[in-house]
Amino acid sequence: MKKTTISKLIFGMLLLILFNQYVHSQTRNFTNSITNESNVDNATNAIDTDFSTNASIRASSGLLIGIGAYSGNLEVQFPTTVPANTTSYVKIATDDNLLPALLGGSLGGLLSDVLGVVLIGNQEFTVQALNGTTPILQGQSEIDNDFAGDRLRIVINSQGEYFIAITPAQAYNRVRLTNRLGSLIGLGNTKSLRMFETYYVSNPSVCADAAFTSFDGSGITLDLLNLGQAGVVNPRNAIDDNPDNYSELNLGILGVLASIQQSIYFEGSSNSTDSYSIKLQLSPSLISVGALDNIRIIASNKGEVVQDVAFSSLLNVDLLSLIQLEANKNLPSTIPFSPGVPIDRVTVRYTSLLNVELAQSLNLYGVTRAPALPTIDAASLDKMVCTGSTTDLLANTTPNNLELRWYDAPSNGNLLGTVNSGETFTTPAITEDTTFYVAAATPGCDTESARVAVAVSAIERPTAAAISIVGAENDICESSNVILVPASSIDGTYSWYFDANKTTQITDGLTQGTVTYSIDNEGKLTIAGLTATDTPIDYFVSITDPDTGCSNASGDLATATVNVIIHYSPSVRQFKYISNYL
Repeated sequence: MKKTTISKLIFGMLLLILFNQYVHSQTRNFTNSITNESNVDNATNAIDTDFSTNASIRASSGLLIGIGAYSGNLEVQFPTTVPANTTSYVKIATDDNLLPALLGGSLGGLLSDVLGVVLIGNQEFTVQALNGTTPILQGQSEIDNDFAGDRLRIVINSQGEYFIAITPAQAYNRVRLTNRLGSLIGLGNTKSLRMFETYYVSNPSVCADAAFTSFDGSGITLDLLNLGQAGVVNPRNAIDDNPDNYSELNLGILGVLASIQQSIYFEGSSNSTDSYSIKLQLSPSLISVGALDNIRIIASNKGEVVQDVAFSSLLNVDLLSLIQLEANKNLPSTIPFSPGVPIDRVTVRYTSLLNVELAQSLNLYGVTRAPALPTIDAASLDKMVCTGSTTDLLANTTPNNLELRWYDAPSNGNLLGTVNSGETFTTPAITEDTTFYVAAATPGCDTESARVAVAVSAIERPTAAAISIVGAENDICESSNVILVPASSIDGTYSWYFDANKTTQITDGLTQGTVTYSIDNEGKLTIAGLTATDTPIDYFVSITDPDTGCSNASGDLATATVNVIIHYSPSVRQFKYISNYL
């Protein structure tokens, strides 16, 4: 018995650790009590913190007119009062296919016609946020635009599950769902509204992946929707884990003013320093007629719009060129957006171009929240490096507890290294002008800021051919000093070595046994004491360009080969001749 208990405790602790690692300290606050219920099966499933179980709220049209009809409701309560302007999420499911239509906000009525769903008169539901018994915010599925505002929406997650996102402007502590059947449904029908869990986030995940999405539009006709030329196709593709998936915001070909938009929701507000990466794609033909000017980026927080900017205002010359280049290659572009204030929702809105005979659509790959762009240290800007050398690059993040990831390409590419903020990144050897790219990221999170380019210029080094050496053309008598005089069109400083790889330098005044080396200010090398047995010997010289600071690369030095011979005087030669003769 004891072993079983210990095993359960260990298993529970492991689950807790894994859960904490998964959410990166995210805190979900669930409702934990039921304050009212009527015609509900398994009511406690709505407060068990398990998203796979649900309570079933029943409603019936009765067996006879006026006999046996009923509605159901379930009211759940948080353990403490929820602050005003805090978004709670309620996972729900309906028997009738209402939610895909309501996901489209103000397009709900038109979408219901396309989907063949009746929002009025069949299954209907009401959601309420209450403070005690006082309703604070309410929405009804059958009322146009009740789920089209910033404070009450139907949203979907990447798994295709539907939630109510409710953001009351006042403090609240309860959420109530009511299920009922309208007047158009026949007798003997029973419908269920399934309520899973209700929660809000008080400590957002540091990795901050997009959690939900919804869409909306204006000026779109039923005919366009019926033809499949307008609306949002595959909206949850913009928040799934596949970077190659995208949703399609379509307006079709139309000659009237219309707009289509998709909103991306994050669980909890960002830091004011956070940046967002918006990944989207337009066709080259739309870009050429000015479609980029018809995109707006709208940032919201706690149910209120806090920023509404033109997408084109986020583009500098380099980004605009990048978008055009990538569009021509049928590739999406990622553009940074830094609102400078906390936000929990980003909306991408595309407004139609008038008098353009083109199918107007925008592919939205996603919106990711990430740290602010890294800042490049001034000493790492416009850096120049001698070819074949490495260099150190330095960047910083805000806040300063993040990491920096260095790449060889503006997107995708190879990760060259990861360092902490304020630590240097040492490049590979530079052989040509090279641009490196750095992104800020929270350790342990996949999401990164947009990448910042850091250019490094490669400077050509002097070569062996650029240096001539005079003084070793002929054999040198053992009694004489060896004098090697370098010359070059480069007005630089010479350095002498014993080897071509510059590992052992010859310095002025160096003595090795009986051999002494002297180097003057002009780079002339004088060698005293060199004997015939020491030679032949090679000496190597490089030159440092004063304008660039670059010198010859290892292995590419000018070489002088010195050969010393023994010098015999005439009297000695004559003595040897006479001796041999005698």
